[in-house]
Amino acid sequence: MLARRPLLLIALLMLLPLIWLAALAWPEPGRPATTELVRLRNALLIAPSVQQDFDWLPQQRPTSFLIDSAPLPQPMQQWLDQLPAQPNDWQQILSLVEHLRAKGYKGGALQSSTLNSFEQIISDGSGYCADYIQVINALAPAAGLSVREWGMSFDGFGGWGHAFSEFYSQHLNKWVFVDVFNGFYSTRLDDSTPLSVAEFRLMLEQAPDSIQFHPLQQGRIRMQLPDKALNYYLRGKDQFYLWWGTNPLTFDNHPLISHAGRTSRSLEQLSATLLGLHPRIKIITHPENQHSVASMVSIKWQLFAICLMELLLLLLAVWQWRKKRNYQPRGYRL
Repeated sequence: MLARRPLLLIALLMLLPLIWLAALAWPEPGRPATTELVRLRNALLIAPSVQQDFDWLPQQRPTSFLIDSAPLPQPMQQWLDQLPAQPNDWQQILSLVEHLRAKGYKGGALQSSTLNSFEQIISDGSGYCADYIQVINALAPAAGLSVREWGMSFDGFGGWGHAFSEFYSQHLNKWVFVDVFNGFYSTRLDDSTPLSVAEFRLMLEQAPDSIQFHPLQQGRIRMQLPDKALNYYLRGKDQFYLWWGTNPLTFDNHPLISHAGRTSRSLEQLSATLLGLHPRIKIITHPENQHSVASMVSIKWQLFAICLMELLLLLLAVWQWRKKRNYQPRGYRL
C-alpha cells in the first residue's frame, strides 16, 4: 500500500528525524525541558578553541569576534551619561556595575530586548544573570570599555549554569573578572590585584582557599561570601567557556531576529544562528571536560544529520509531487 503512495511513505519517513530530535531534547528526570534545548543550541554554536582565543587584548580583537555597530538606545545612553566621572577605568568599571545593580535583586528571567531588560533591572532589580550580562554587553562599549562574556556550566554545557563578565582595564593592564549578577570580584589573599577569568579558574583548581572575594558596594549580594560563592564556582570550574561576541543590539535591530524574538526566545536564537549573527562558544578544554566536549560535538553532528535527512526527504517529496502532477495517462483511440 505504501509503495503505491510514495508521498505518504516519505511523510512517515520524515517523522523519524523528528523522533531523533525529540530524543536528543528529552530532559533528564527533574530537569526542565529548557536546559536540554539550551544544550542543543550550545552544541550548534561550539567552535574549536586554542589558548590564543582567551589571551588576546582589545587592540588585537579577532575579526571573527562579534560586536555591535548600532548606537546605544537613547534612554540607556542618557543613564550612562549621568554616571559620575572616575579617576581610572577600573573605578569606572566598578561604578558602572554598581549603578546597574543599585536596586538589589528581585530575580525572574526577563528574556527581552536589551532596552526592556535595562529598564526593568534599574527600576526594581528584575532579571537573571544572562539579562544583566546582556545589558552590560551593550553599556560597556558605549562607555569606552572592552568587555567579554563568559559562561560556566554545571551539567555538561547545557542550560544549567551561570554568566559573568570580564572587563579590560588599561589602568591594571589586564582583563578582570567581575560577577555582575552576584556582585563581586576576586583577588588573591596576598595580592590586591583583581584576577582575570583565567587566573580565577586556575586558582579554583590549584588554590581555592587563597581566593578572596570582594563584594561590590551597591546592590544586594546574592550569596554568602566566601563560602557559598566558592562552592558555587567550584562546581563549574571544569566547564568555563567564552562567548565569541558581545552584540545584543544586533539582535534587537535585525528585523528577522527581532520578529522571531517576539514569538519565542528559542526562535530568536535559532534565526540569529542561521544568519551567522549569534556568538559562537569557545570552551576552555582540559582532561576533566573532554567527555562533555566530545558529547557536545556528537550532538552537533547529530543535529546536522537530522537537518540533512529532513532536507533530502523534503526534496524527494517535492520531486514525487511534481512527477505525479505532470503525469498524464494516455487516452484510448477509437
